[in-house]
Amino acid sequence: MGNIGIKIISILLTALIIPFSLIPLIIKNIFGNLILSLLLGVVVWKLLPISYLLGFLVVLIFFTILNIILDYILIKESFINQFSSTYGSFKFSQLIQKYKKPNEKFKVSPIISVNDKNYRVIEFGTYNFNPTDSKKLTGFLALTEEGKLLQDSNFSNELVNLYLFWRKIYFDPILGKDIKKNHKPLLKSWLDFQDKFKDIIEKRQKNDYKKISNVKNEEFVKILKELDTEVLDQYPFVTNKIKISLEIFDKIYDIFLYPSKEFYQETFNKINKIANISNEENKIWTKRLKTWENLYKHYRFEINKMSEPKFKWLFIGVLGDLIDFFVLKQHLYPIGGATIAGLTVEGSKKVKKETLKYLNHTLLYHKTGIDTIKNNIEVNKRLKNVRDEYKRILSSNNTSKIRN
Repeated sequence: MGNIGIKIISILLTALIIPFSLIPLIIKNIFGNLILSLLLGVVVWKLLPISYLLGFLVVLIFFTILNIILDYILIKESFINQFSSTYGSFKFSQLIQKYKKPNEKFKVSPIISVNDKNYRVIEFGTYNFNPTDSKKLTGFLALTEEGKLLQDSNFSNELVNLYLFWRKIYFDPILGKDIKKNHKPLLKSWLDFQDKFKDIIEKRQKNDYKKISNVKNEEFVKILKELDTEVLDQYPFVTNKIKISLEIFDKIYDIFLYPSKEFYQETFNKINKIANISNEENKIWTKRLKTWENLYKHYRFEINKMSEPKFKWLFIGVLGDLIDFFVLKQHLYPIGGATIAGLTVEGSKKVKKETLKYLNHTLLYHKTGIDTIKNNIEVNKRLKNVRDEYKRILSSNNTSKIRN
């Protein structure tokens, strides 16, 4: 079979396979739009002479088609990669059959460019339906795009490592589970927030905290100044990390479609830079953690200074009301104004104090403060682990698994 015939068959097979590969995407979109589809189904049912079930299905199909159109880049990338793998499976079929062991599956890599020359890697593995587990890879072939096996073991190993780099970012989020491609809008919003927050702090500093000093005590202003300084110290690290992450996500499909030594080295350098920035950022996060703890203690101290409710006066009020009702016969009801006044005054003290305690513990300690800082520190540590994993892949020795 000629090269053109192989390409035609590969295109046809890819066109058959791709719809099945879109099933997870379609299922995800169906569940993501389920509630909205149920609601809009009622509208379609009322406007058109069709049953509610049919109206619901029309809306669901509309959203599915819309999401597929919006994800056309992902579909295009999937088609190109599937075609490349299918075409390679035909083109290198004799090599595959020669080196494949019984019960092994195989997959042909996309074209990998090194110094303007094109190469391929064929992987063998014992996986069944889940090819993501790299531990089940049992062997590799490293060859030129023309199908010639490479004899240089060092270069073959380098090529396999580049393929494993591609494999890692193809199956897993490139920056780990904490920062994903679909977080791009959030990252851009966070970048804008950082800029605006920086402006607010600089205005506060320029005003020498006069407005805040008028309503807050000296201890609070001192803590706030420390927090502001730490935020400004951290600002370049946070913004640079976000910008580099966005650069990686902007090129994510190029990373999938055009693997090359130069491009992947550039990508690794960016990941390495993010890890280094995260390490420096954590030094400031550690300072901020201590300052936030001081802020939490400050508020706790201020709350504890608040007067406690004196419910003994409430009991005196109850006693007075009971005397007025049973003895003096001055009230229509046993509980009168003295009791209600006591409950209002003393109860409000109790509610206010307990509410402030709750807010201090929930907001400053958990939701926006100490727990959040601890979580950010852990996220930065995991980003360092992501970098270390890529470093391990690019420097690993797979010579024993290369079957050339």
